[in-house]
Amino acid sequence: MKRLFNNIMLLAGVLAAVATLAIVGASCRMQQRPKPLVVVSIAPQQFLLEQIAGDRVDVVSLIATQSNPENYEPKTSDMMKLETAQAYFTIGNIGYEAAIVSKVKSNNPQLRIFNNSQGINFLAGQDADDGDCDPHVWTSVKNAKVIARNMLSGLVTLYPKQKKYFTRRYNVLCDSLDSLDAQLTRQLAPVRGSTFVIWHPTLSYFARDYGLKQLALDNGKEPTAADVKRRVELARNSGARVILVQRQFDGRAASAINKMIGCTTVEINPMSGDWPGEMRHIASALTAAK
Repeated sequence: MKRLFNNIMLLAGVLAAVATLAIVGASCRMQQRPKPLVVVSIAPQQFLLEQIAGDRVDVVSLIATQSNPENYEPKTSDMMKLETAQAYFTIGNIGYEAAIVSKVKSNNPQLRIFNNSQGINFLAGQDADDGDCDPHVWTSVKNAKVIARNMLSGLVTLYPKQKKYFTRRYNVLCDSLDSLDAQLTRQLAPVRGSTFVIWHPTLSYFARDYGLKQLALDNGKEPTAADVKRRVELARNSGARVILVQRQFDGRAASAINKMIGCTTVEINPMSGDWPGEMRHIASALTAAK
């Protein structure tokens, strides 16, 4: 009888050990399971989406911080990201987005598409590449709130069980955007109504929000001598004291023209992943030149 009891206890111990190992193994597999992947078009989108998604979703951007969306062509690695992603959050009106979607849908028919610009009041495009509307909607804090709202809606659609988590983080983001908007409004109040020169017309929405006038020198084409002369005259007559140059565009042409204008040159990067920092940097550049 004693031997039988010992055997039963031994068997029970073995079963308990097996059960423990099974639980540990399942836990490890859960920890190793990758988070859902969501793809965005540009780095400022990535910043905003990460503020809402937190640690529940992996967010990757197709275009790097230093890249130019005007001449971007997706690489094989970019397409592979989309083929394994659960969703693609577009910024809305960048030309390459529609082409990418049509290509990737055949390999990833389950890919969900969410337009982050839905509900934004678009401005007319200012150069030949912009078409009917200006696509640079992310350069406005007010637009960023609309983008964030669209992002929240998309995340909740994808992962409804995380709605409370996403909504809490979204509300925190909106508070920070309101604070940033108020800060920029105060900072730019002394230069309201003034003109700034920019090479590529990226800051139309920023200018609209704070009562500024944007004078863009680039029309998407290589400038002729007559173009240069006309642009120099426009800039001189505008009373502008600063010219903003993006590192993604042709700085040589901008530098050559500015030598004839005499403005203070400031390099900006609206494609930066540090989106709030870049908004503050642009505001500081415009007020410093007062």
